[in-house]
Amino acid sequence: MGVTAAVVTVIGFGGSPIGSMWERPQAEKAARGAYLVKIMGCNDCHTPWKMGANGPEPDMTRMLSGHPEWRSGTSATASAD
Repeated sequence: MGVTAAVVTVIGFGGSPIGSMWERPQAEKAARGAYLVKIMGCNDCHTPWKMGANGPEPDMTRMLSGHPEWRSGTSATASAD
């Protein structure tokens, strides 16, 4: 088993056999996905920020849509998200 398969088995499926995850109800799979996004910090890099009343804050209306562009000095990098 490769490292990726081991990580998916342990993290993505809670150590249960992969086949049993696909047989679960859609609502349960969605809840598991939301849990993983929350604990693994996906929003930290994949949710754009906006200026709020107390300074920069995540723009949850565009949650997990990625950053349109990252600027650093004279260069800019477009997100693949």
